[in-house]
Amino acid sequence: MSDTKPVKGMLLKPDGTRKEVTVTNWKSIVEHLDCDYMTVVPTPSQRVSAYVDAEGLLKEGTPVSIWSMWFAGWAGYNAPLVGNILLTGPTDEEGAETDLPDEIIDQIPPTLRPDARLEFIFSHDEDKPNA
Repeated sequence: MSDTKPVKGMLLKPDGTRKEVTVTNWKSIVEHLDCDYMTVVPTPSQRVSAYVDAEGLLKEGTPVSIWSMWFAGWAGYNAPLVGNILLTGPTDEEGAETDLPDEIIDQIPPTLRPDARLEFIFSHDEDKPNA
């Protein structure tokens, strides 16, 4: 990918949040991933190009992305992914990146962060504390 027209993508962060981003070249992909070297994760469906830190599993303290669980079921890639994950559309016949299609963006949950609410429901009086 050389400098090209901006391509729409989605950055999936290890904390379960996501962010729409624009990439224009390999350097911008590496910057979004916050790494030195990136690699493309194979997706059997070929619906997306998924970029990750090529050295992520080798770095001490790099968090496993909670998006790994969603990605495994959605894209069929069954290995842990660490750090940021960047999704763009599939490459075209010339090998250039394409926008991540809106119908794929709609399939990505808005967040995988757990809900901070804690709720207790007692079904019987004897289950209640001090009952």
